[in-house]
Amino acid sequence: MKIKIILALLAVASTSVVNAASTLQFAVPFSGALATNFGDASGTSVSGLTWGLVIDAGGTGFADGGASYNAFNPGAGAALTSPNDIPDTDDVYIFGGTTSDTSALQEAGFTVSGANGTLGNISVNYGSGIDPSDAFAIVWFDGDGSNGSKYGFFNYGGVLPADGLVAADMTAPFVGVEPIRAADNTIGGAAPIPEPSRAVLAGLGLLGLFFRRRR
Repeated sequence: MKIKIILALLAVASTSVVNAASTLQFAVPFSGALATNFGDASGTSVSGLTWGLVIDAGGTGFADGGASYNAFNPGAGAALTSPNDIPDTDDVYIFGGTTSDTSALQEAGFTVSGANGTLGNISVNYGSGIDPSDAFAIVWFDGDGSNGSKYGFFNYGGVLPADGLVAADMTAPFVGVEPIRAADNTIGGAAPIPEPSRAVLAGLGLLGLFFRRRR
């Protein structure tokens, strides 16, 4: 009987861990830091851009450094595809909200350098492959996420906090005035085609001379 009770308690505990969530805070009042200056494709810091996180749930790194994902739905969470439509199902996008204007914080006498393009808070549910200590990057969109529109990708080495943290302060890397980060990646952008080496070009040239002399 005791064994059954212990097993039942363990099952409940494991379920609660798997389904736990943490809220990541990128704008914490009086923290001395804000995640700001996330900009549009022109490099202008603006508010109203949709943003979220890309989580490396499989521990394999981000596809092409995050520079050429082919599938995004800015308003919902989804698995992503990497260059040339190769499935990269261990990279998961989670919707965060829209960037805001915190420039008024400077006038309120806070120690925070407020600006346009400020991130807010985002809730991450653990389970389905997403676990504490998974790496994540910040992504934001200048457009609706359709093919050919622009997005930004910022990987600063962030990792998900321990599960159950209702409020995890993630502002430490953003102390001081942040540089403007442009949304300079293209959704559905083709992977770059490598240029032929000089040796290959030289070989083709010699082959052409060979056939020319045979004629």
